[in-house]
Amino acid sequence: MTLIERAVWKVRVSGRVLLGVGLGFLGIGVMTFQGDLDRLVHLNFNFGDLLTLVAALAWATYTALLRHWPVRLAPLVLIWVVALWGAISLLPFAVIEWTLAGLPSFSAKAAGGVLFLALVAGIGAYFVYGRVVSLVGAATASTSMYLVDSLQG
Repeated sequence: MTLIERAVWKVRVSGRVLLGVGLGFLGIGVMTFQGDLDRLVHLNFNFGDLLTLVAALAWATYTALLRHWPVRLAPLVLIWVVALWGAISLLPFAVIEWTLAGLPSFSAKAAGGVLFLALVAGIGAYFVYGRVVSLVGAATASTSMYLVDSLQG
């Protein structure tokens, strides 16, 4: 994200920030290659690795755009627009999965899990992250993304 801001908007980047970006990339590399230098040498990526890379680049671009081209929508309206677009984009894949594997089973526990993810991990995290971007900037806020893997238990 910092590199996107630097390349597109010519945002000045300090050596300390570049060091942090470098360490972040190093950490991502260690996780991606599972600490195996042979994987790095032979570039043995799996499809999930590539999806993760695309998701990270999309999030970095979104964060940079959020700061430099603020959306003129209320935060709650914006999250509904993003969620709707996401649901529409994923619907064809859901239909394929339902066709091949059947519909998922429904239970109160599953509904509670989905509700928790929607309210806390979805809406709550989105509002907090947007507020942090507005307070400290996209480059600084994006460093919190490095904590995600450490919070996954």
